[in-house]
Amino acid sequence: REILMKKIVCVLHGITDKPLKDLGGLTPLQKAHTHHLDLLAQRGTCLGITPPKFGGFATSLLNLLGVNKGLETISQGSLEAYSMGYVLTPTQTAFSVRFVSIGQGVVVDVSDELLSGHEGKLFCKDLNVALGNLGCHFLYLKDSRAVLVSEHPAVNRVLNQTFCNPFKAMGKSWKSLYPGKANKELRELLEKMFII
Repeated sequence: REILMKKIVCVLHGITDKPLKDLGGLTPLQKAHTHHLDLLAQRGTCLGITPPKFGGFATSLLNLLGVNKGLETISQGSLEAYSMGYVLTPTQTAFSVRFVSIGQGVVVDVSDELLSGHEGKLFCKDLNVALGNLGCHFLYLKDSRAVLVSEHPAVNRVLNQTFCNPFKAMGKSWKSLYPGKANKELRELLEKMFII
């Protein structure tokens, strides 16, 4: 009789972090109480990998799981949309996004605690109503995170470039974070999203 073995693969993406002065020179991971992670580490096998730079996180994750033939790049947004049961059409592009809080035109909060699950769902619903038939809509994930599904050519063209790391946006004017080549149509669309 054949016995099927199941394995759990935990990818702790970006967990190492950097030492912080207010934590006494420790990283957040070193300071945290990680009882369950400690148990997994004791009972499992730990590997450190450097993912290929050309593919990004999502492509590297698929490579880690054995998908490597015919795979060039895949976005994290596409994987997240698919995990929710949403299959993109050939004209759609998915972007992984994080909602931020703006005060006096400046980014003041990018934390996961910014929105509860209920608030996040309502926020995405309001955004989708406000955007109407502009070719963009949001799928809520969790906390302050969502997927922007777009058929808008200007959005797809500009956001396919690196737009902005929300953690590096703290204290900056949100208008200064526009992509350099954002045309008038895209600027109006982004402003409509930002002021909801």
